[in-house]
Amino acid sequence: MKAPVHRLFPYIQSNDSPPTNGTLHDAPSHCARADRAKCSAYYRRIGRTPGVHTCPYGFSSFVHRESDGEVVIYSGMRIAGHEDKRALRGRAGAADIPRLTLSAVRPAAARAAAMEGEQRRRESRVAELEGFVTASKELGNFTLHEIRRLNAQLKSQSESLSRMLSDGSHEWARDRADNLFATSTLISIRLDAYDLEVNPEQAINQHRRSVGVYSKFDKCRHVLRTQASARRIKVLFDGESHSMIDAFPIFDLLPYVLLENAIKYSPDDQTIALTFEESRGQIRVQLASYGPTLEAGEWDRVFDRGFRGKHASARSPGSGLGLFVAQRICHIHGISISARSGPSSTAIDSVPYSEFVVDVLCPR
Repeated sequence: MKAPVHRLFPYIQSNDSPPTNGTLHDAPSHCARADRAKCSAYYRRIGRTPGVHTCPYGFSSFVHRESDGEVVIYSGMRIAGHEDKRALRGRAGAADIPRLTLSAVRPAAARAAAMEGEQRRRESRVAELEGFVTASKELGNFTLHEIRRLNAQLKSQSESLSRMLSDGSHEWARDRADNLFATSTLISIRLDAYDLEVNPEQAINQHRRSVGVYSKFDKCRHVLRTQASARRIKVLFDGESHSMIDAFPIFDLLPYVLLENAIKYSPDDQTIALTFEESRGQIRVQLASYGPTLEAGEWDRVFDRGFRGKHASARSPGSGLGLFVAQRICHIHGISISARSGPSSTAIDSVPYSEFVVDVLCPR
């Protein structure tokens, strides 16, 4: 049972409480001192039967079942032909209640339900827009922070490259040039993630093209090589896949999101293993790494926007958008993505770690 937003008649908020005043008229004063047990039993009984009823004290009640199945009980009314005039004699406040016809009450209750539904839809839309604005602001701040960080890397790598070319260190210069390309790619990835959040329609309004899943992950591995090597993390591939899938350009973001997430949360000196398998009609990519253990109750939220587990938050800063973005890209392409984890197997600086496995199934 619920209370409508537009309360034209007195209505019941709780079976154990007297009616709340409506805008057309107040609830009769008698209701405030009536036998609550008797009234409560009455409201519970009529709540199962839509239509008009007469209460034990002679007043009228109207039960309206709305389109969503919820029930609104209007009471403390006087509806012609559905009141006990003898019982109402001398009832406090009864003379102040206008007598209405059932033909007037029915459409009024229906209009109230329609107005309430519209108001709830507007409130839901406002909440959705507020959430979008907040998320966009958070993502924008995170993106700008990341771009500034990567730009600083570009500057440092460019200066290093310039010195090496001056010294004739061409082998090292090629390595620095690769690093420059990798950093530039990561900046593009950050901007792609921002575009996906702010303007998701743009992602599906572009032409699909044929891409190799294995080659996209392999390119990502090379781009993130410096980031992984800095913490002595190995990224190993097992198996091969030569099949192609039709994908939007935004698909390129998926390998980066998954692999960079794994590197970020992995302890130093660990291995991240990617396994590629082809079967009839699909390509399976499994990414296994170690990450902060998820607590009970956190698994249901692992793909939620902005969610980070308690131990992950203690491990390193972040936006909680990685797996959310990955799932969104998969949804656009009809790709299945799931994650699972084992029990805690070790602890580093009091943070428990477990194996974390992400499975991606790409139809072809």
